[in-house]
Amino acid sequence: MKFNQRFLKVTVVLLATFLSACVNNAVEENARAEQQMAAEQAELARLESLRIEELERQEASRQAALQEEEARREAEAREARRLAEEARRAAEIEAEQLRQEAALARQQARIEELNMQVQMLNEQTQSIESANSILTQALEAAESMSAALSEESEKFNNLDSETGLLEQDIDTERLEQLAEQLERLRAQAAALQTQ
Repeated sequence: MKFNQRFLKVTVVLLATFLSACVNNAVEENARAEQQMAAEQAELARLESLRIEELERQEASRQAALQEEEARREAEAREARRLAEEARRAAEIEAEQLRQEAALARQQARIEELNMQVQMLNEQTQSIESANSILTQALEAAESMSAALSEESEKFNNLDSETGLLEQDIDTERLEQLAEQLERLRAQAAALQTQ
């Protein structure tokens, strides 16, 4: 019985040692498993963090690209508006220049028309002045002719009572010159009237 008790004690000690070793082993195994699980979870958390960082970086890059595209579109729109405004201003300036050129052309045409009218009036005035001069000369020639005829007819009133002849000869040369002058002036006046 002592043997059994001893054996039992040894068995219990062995069993306790075995159980203690098993428990220690299980605890170590459990601790290793927990450490490995913690390491795996840490690795998963690190990978998830890297994935989130990559997603955030991609999203930031996408947002930056969108903002850059929006800024480019706005700059293009501003440039298009600026060019359109410049084109509108250039068209207004060109239209104003064309209006001024047209007005200037109308004024020049009017000036030319008035110059032609003035020239025609000057020519008419010269014609009238020439006609007046000829008429004045004709009037003077007619008055001279009338005076000459009066003088010559007076000679008929002074006849020589003995011979019945004129005391003074009639100046036929003078009368012919006056008649030629009158005829020439009459022809000039007729020519002016036909102009």
